[in-house]
Amino acid sequence: MDQKRFQTSKPFCLFILAFSFLGYPKFIQADENVALKNETKTFRSPLISPEAKSAPLLNHPLGIINQPSENKEVELIRNQLELMKESLDVMKKELLLIHSNLGNHEFQKVNQHSTRQREEGFRALYTMNRDGSNVQYLVTAPKQISSATPEWSHNGLMIAFDSVDVLQNFQRSKLFVYAVGGPFKGMFKDLGYGNVPSWSPDDSQITFMINSGNPKNHQAGIWVMNSDGTDRKWICTCWYPRWSPDGSEICFHAYFENPQEIHFYNVKTGAIRKILGSPMAAKFGGGTWSPDGNSIVFIGIKDGKEHLSVIHKSGSPKTLKILYRENNSERELVGPPSWSPDGKQIVFARQEPGKTGSQSRIWHHTYLYSISAEVPSAPILLEKEKIGLINRGMMWSPDSQKIIFSSER
Repeated sequence: MDQKRFQTSKPFCLFILAFSFLGYPKFIQADENVALKNETKTFRSPLISPEAKSAPLLNHPLGIINQPSENKEVELIRNQLELMKESLDVMKKELLLIHSNLGNHEFQKVNQHSTRQREEGFRALYTMNRDGSNVQYLVTAPKQISSATPEWSHNGLMIAFDSVDVLQNFQRSKLFVYAVGGPFKGMFKDLGYGNVPSWSPDDSQITFMINSGNPKNHQAGIWVMNSDGTDRKWICTCWYPRWSPDGSEICFHAYFENPQEIHFYNVKTGAIRKILGSPMAAKFGGGTWSPDGNSIVFIGIKDGKEHLSVIHKSGSPKTLKILYRENNSERELVGPPSWSPDGKQIVFARQEPGKTGSQSRIWHHTYLYSISAEVPSAPILLEKEKIGLINRGMMWSPDSQKIIFSSER
């Protein structure tokens, strides 16, 4: 081939090369019948099956390439393209859901390790395996001294939690969302004042509580908002809300009742119903739902002793079941307990007697214990030894493989 002829044919060769690698799928979609009727003019896509290695050969300006000899080659390519399209559609829907849930405001990219780690009373969020192994530091809110009560979103991408900038000044508690996956991974979103967040089943809303005396002078009690922090609405005067698995109800701790109760708020009607008080009073923190949404696990008080208990959401005394009774009057059970999504395991905190330094701060010497939700058994200390001063506020990952908790260690 002389130089002039090569220069003339070079653009044509490049066009054929691009067409053979990129144009074939479009060609199939645009006019499938032409490809089937005129196979000798159809060039192979790089998406070929192993069976095509023995197909007839076709002379081509770029060399010898395989020619598809059967309709199943075309069908294979079409199926592969459909799978690619379906995957892209799923990714698009997930991104749109995340965007719609979390709003147009950008997350903040901040240092996950607080500059306040060396200060007394510093608490952060940690994760562990369900058997208590592999404890890992996760995160703490920016510029805050103590982060607590985390809850995983149902899609596993976000963790909502509360945090304060002054120790035990819960009136100043703020809500944060931290992305552990997805397009915002490693970033924060400040949702304003509040604490003890709980996601709705579709992750589009968050229920939470606000303490009296907060800087914005918001009404104390239970609130609901969109998960981007907008459209806040007050519900009632209670503590520790937890959204039901089917989204129909929110349970919370009615601390003002005597004896204390657990109340349920109907999301559609706004009606409130009450359980407990008798035959067992609810203790601080209220309860959390069983995975099937039929029962509540809680810390209760009866006959002067504390119990880890389960009761049907109807509140029928006949359904009350005691999983563990604390007979040592110097120890306390710290709620709320947390039920694994697979229904097998319940985790709670137990506070040991003792002081640290000149004072004993709230929740000091608390450690995490695990108990079977299926068969009678004794509680087991999750970590091999009692580590740190505070370990509480535990919740499960959606797949039941991880526990997230707050710890001062």
